[in-house]
Amino acid sequence: MSDLTPPPNRITVDAEHIGIRTILPILAFLGFAGGILLGRIIASLIDEALSPTCISASLALVGAIGMVQLSDKLLKRVWTSGRYLDLDAQCLTLVDERRKTPEQQAISWQQPFQVQAWYFEVPTRKSRVPKGWYCASVRFNQGQYDYIVYTFLKPDEAIQQIASFHEWFVTLKPKKEREELSSADPRWAAQQERYRRLENQRWQNGAEISAESFYHIFQFVQRYGQINH
Repeated sequence: MSDLTPPPNRITVDAEHIGIRTILPILAFLGFAGGILLGRIIASLIDEALSPTCISASLALVGAIGMVQLSDKLLKRVWTSGRYLDLDAQCLTLVDERRKTPEQQAISWQQPFQVQAWYFEVPTRKSRVPKGWYCASVRFNQGQYDYIVYTFLKPDEAIQQIASFHEWFVTLKPKKEREELSSADPRWAAQQERYRRLENQRWQNGAEISAESFYHIFQFVQRYGQINH
């Protein structure tokens, strides 16, 4: 029987990074323009008197959608963000290869570490996230290592997948509601301020992962983690 330790589960970070979000609209335009040109060519081959408008419009729409879908799948495979997570029974490691010398931040499950978890409801529909979904985040801190992972979750699924979800995750309220309630409960206001600062850190340098990977990581936290409360 082999004594080899199984390889870690590699988790993609920031699959839709800024580069991909920038280039996809350009590719959509190229697909749209290509569809129009193809429609005109087909119309001229069928009958020069035939108006190419209907054919071109249909092919332009198909070209734009097809280009985006195909490019999205291919680009995510070959053009990564330069960051990823390695997860196993020993640790969760954030690897950053964007610099000349790659950096690794390993949170060991066997050593005490701090976990801070919070979420807020997405207030308006985004390009890929429906209104009302949760933006859920977890900050890991152990010695010199400190980073935040996050994802977007369906509310009912989050409660089903993460045991005692509302005991682990603090609800970060909107700014207006925080201001209205802060005077009535100073301790709550202080907690909200701490998590607001963490949310700013997430916005600047958080590691976005898929919902499936987020659930997987949290299972490891609950199963193996030596959490320092």
